[in-house]
Amino acid sequence: YYDSMIAKLIVVGANRDIAIARMSRALNEFLIQGIKTTIPFQASILNHAAFKSGKYNIRWVEEFMASQPDPPQPSSMESGLS
Repeated sequence: YYDSMIAKLIVVGANRDIAIARMSRALNEFLIQGIKTTIPFQASILNHAAFKSGKYNIRWVEEFMASQPDPPQPSSMESGLS
């Protein structure tokens, strides 16, 4: 997997719901070929009810990742850096 910082995606909206909807749409339209990215994982976070409602804590992403059938794994280079 490659980090999504291959390109930076920024959205704005009048409120959280609009910004989340715009980000979801933008991620669905994003096209990167030849490598695996974390875009599907990011899209699933944006679509989760806890994230949409703002009712999450610092451990939420870790718990969410553990609940996924195929969570993104760090590359060998990233593992060596941690």
